[in-house]
Amino acid sequence: MSLRFDEETITVIAGIPPGDSGTGRMMRQLVSKSKAGKLPMRFVYKARPARPVRAMVKARDLRGLWQTVPSYLLGQFVFYLQVLGLMINGSGKLLIMHPQTLGFKLTVYFLEHWSPGKLYMYVLDNSYFCVRSYNHIAGENKACRRCLGGDFSPREELGCEPFPIKDAAASLYTKALLQAGRDGNIKFLSQNKLQYEALKSHFGADSRVKVVGLWGEEWGEPFDDFADRGPADICVDTELDNQDKKQIILHSFFVPAKGADWFLELASRCPDIEFLCPFPKPVLLKPLPENVKFELMTWETGLRDAMERAYMVMVPSLWSAPIEGAFVKSLVNSRRVGIVENDGAFQSEVPDCIVLRLSQDVDKAEQELRQAVLDGWHADPDRLKNWVHEFRKDNECFFENLVEAIKNN
Repeated sequence: MSLRFDEETITVIAGIPPGDSGTGRMMRQLVSKSKAGKLPMRFVYKARPARPVRAMVKARDLRGLWQTVPSYLLGQFVFYLQVLGLMINGSGKLLIMHPQTLGFKLTVYFLEHWSPGKLYMYVLDNSYFCVRSYNHIAGENKACRRCLGGDFSPREELGCEPFPIKDAAASLYTKALLQAGRDGNIKFLSQNKLQYEALKSHFGADSRVKVVGLWGEEWGEPFDDFADRGPADICVDTELDNQDKKQIILHSFFVPAKGADWFLELASRCPDIEFLCPFPKPVLLKPLPENVKFELMTWETGLRDAMERAYMVMVPSLWSAPIEGAFVKSLVNSRRVGIVENDGAFQSEVPDCIVLRLSQDVDKAEQELRQAVLDGWHADPDRLKNWVHEFRKDNECFFENLVEAIKNN
């Protein structure tokens, strides 16, 4: 294993290894594409145990610990050895992915010591201005943009804690990143237009930002299936639509920022409609609506089929989300998609004729949903087909866009 990084190499450093998580799938895709294209890219990423070590200790799973811990420790040793190589001999262009899991102190080191103009960050979420990563305050039905622009005092007033890892260096990181961005020492690679505008708003009009898009490694098959369907088959299923008990599915985890609480509040106001959450029943202080079913499902283990049978799928994100895989896959796999009004999210770039846009106010959203069901609302199939085609054309070349943005500085 060499510790030397040359000028021609694009080094990708990440806190998450290739795997089955959202960022893990992206890392796996980058590794695969770089090998297939024989591009000079090198990957440095933290190890992650196959199963949570704490859970195995609690379960006294000695065999699992024996099978997991040594390889995890070896992976971490290799990672930090490669980091040492970057610190001593590092040169060329460095792409940072997911600084929260990489570690804010380590990220700050590269912000302050890497060659100015040769540092890049692919922006996965909003940790660049919000320590929560998902810029949403529990109890609010809208995105929080209080710290966008560089005034971080609201985080102290609101008691915001870093997510997904409670890293005490989060404040240090956001301030160092703000300075590096405004000085032009780092270039930001964004997913979509509204994220581009938010980055410019935060780091300044002269900051270096380029839209490169996003494409998931598992998106090809559902997009192919969608392309093979005729307009009449995209949005309407007369038999399912005429069922007395209609089902609405949440395509999300149990995360308030992704609209889970909002979805449950809506369900409580619509007892005549069945709502389905693809995660275990949460333990909450207040009673859960009786018309909500909870069943742990992933895209590969039943969620995709359930979405095809449902009357509607909802992706009610309340944070300033960029391109969400759940939303994109819902559009090509469901007959109706409901979202929440959210001016800063990618969903607001989508035309009204292909989504049901509901109010942030749950009482109003109930009325809008009932009216839509009464009217038999569905997306305009021709407009939806055109939008999906254009989205795929712009984003399927995500890897090439990303490499080009780095190579051309």
